Amino acid sequence: MKAKEIDASSERQIVTYAITSSRFLRDVSVALQPEYLESSYARIVVKWVLEYYKEYREAPGKHIQELYQKNSSQIRDEDDTELVSEFLVRLSDQYKDGDVAGDKDNIDFIVKNAITYLKLQSVKRLKENLDVCLLNKDSVKAEQEVANFRRVETPRDKGVSMFEDTVAVTTAFLEEEDALFRFPGVLGDEVGTFTRGDLIAYLAAAKRGKSWWEWYTAQMATYHGFRAVVFNLEMTSNQVIRRSWTSLTGMPRRRKETQLKRMIEIPYFDRDGEEGPWRIETREKEYNTIDLTKVATKQRGFRRQFRSGNIRIFSLPAYSATVNDIQAHLDNLLYYDEFAPDVIVVDYADLIAPTGNYRGEYRQQLDEIWKSLRRIAQERNALVVTASQAGRAAFDADAAEKDIAEDIRKIAHVSKLISINQTRVERDVGVIRIQQLVERDDRTGGRKVVVLQCLDLGQVCLDSRLQKDVILPKPPNGKD
Repeated sequence: MKAKEIDASSERQIVTYAITSSRFLRDVSVALQPEYLESSYARIVVKWVLEYYKEYREAPGKHIQELYQKNSSQIRDEDDTELVSEFLVRLSDQYKDGDVAGDKDNIDFIVKNAITYLKLQSVKRLKENLDVCLLNKDSVKAEQEVANFRRVETPRDKGVSMFEDTVAVTTAFLEEEDALFRFPGVLGDEVGTFTRGDLIAYLAAAKRGKSWWEWYTAQMATYHGFRAVVFNLEMTSNQVIRRSWTSLTGMPRRRKETQLKRMIEIPYFDRDGEEGPWRIETREKEYNTIDLTKVATKQRGFRRQFRSGNIRIFSLPAYSATVNDIQAHLDNLLYYDEFAPDVIVVDYADLIAPTGNYRGEYRQQLDEIWKSLRRIAQERNALVVTASQAGRAAFDADAAEKDIAEDIRKIAHVSKLISINQTRVERDVGVIRIQQLVERDDRTGGRKVVVLQCLDLGQVCLDSRLQKDVILPKPPNGKD
């Protein structure tokens, strides 16, 4: 007899979220039938969960241990008892580590994958039953199987009546499920909230820090407890890891092996009284340098501090890696590690190669790549972050929408376009200027923000003020 192939990763994910996420159960409980699952332990646990949900209308969470104590004696097979116990022990350990799946995760994407799996399982089950009928030449039973087949679906979406559905309209303004995070301070006020399903892009001339800002976006997501993945196409793997570790620790690199401390110049805002304009001053401060013997200790601290937050980095070859390669990495993360990122950074889109044998005109290739990134954001219910080079005009003036390199159609695909601007003298004192040029749901041409940073410490945003309230540094001769 041929052994059944079991998609252990998909079933483990379904059972885990059925236990930990009420949102997940709300959307899949109708479709989730224990008989669709191949693993015996999964069928047993899901049966307990569905009974609990029917009574309490929420996921059992930590109460799953009580369900186990109540029902474990009814499990007939000792192997099944052991499998259920091992699964729940692993889940309990995740609760202790603060790394358990739950409502804050990318639930819409997890639900989509679960429904796809359950649909395939229901069709597979029908096929197996029909094969038996055909083998027995039982046409009546075969027709009954077809007639009784129920499609696996999530609750039917009947659309929203703008004249009648008061709750739906109100919820659209109040619902926070799609909102992820904001940058701190004035910068966050001006750039606004980053949201699932959006594609955002940074626009700047060369060497203005696009990669730093892409990383900072992923880092802020992690600090808020979300999962991020960074696809680096511009630097070597070691370069991006060194930069990222400096940013996470806020510690400078050693210039020589024995250097334990470094003096670092830090910019800050100051003013006379409470009403005057802000000046940019600097002061020196001594910092401990990165100690490679303490990397594991720092990592344990990050896991405790950020709980469910995590960040993965992949380095891919520029002008060779395609959108399909990125999709494959995302699929593997989900399948092998149950890692569904909330934020996906691609540094950066113009370095991606066209897929397959596509040999269209270069601008058309770029348009297809940007469309594909937008599709990833929507299909995976994640924020996708990338960047675009600005044209020559942006070297001597602030970047604007018209300066976007190669293909202006990029603007049509983004939800936010954020410009990064900096003169040489501003770079020397740790000043950068940010402006939101485009936001799909709100306004265009946001106010300019002055941001202080210290890249020796990997700190992209130390503080921020509106540009109109700041006296910007000028070169001695008045020219930059």
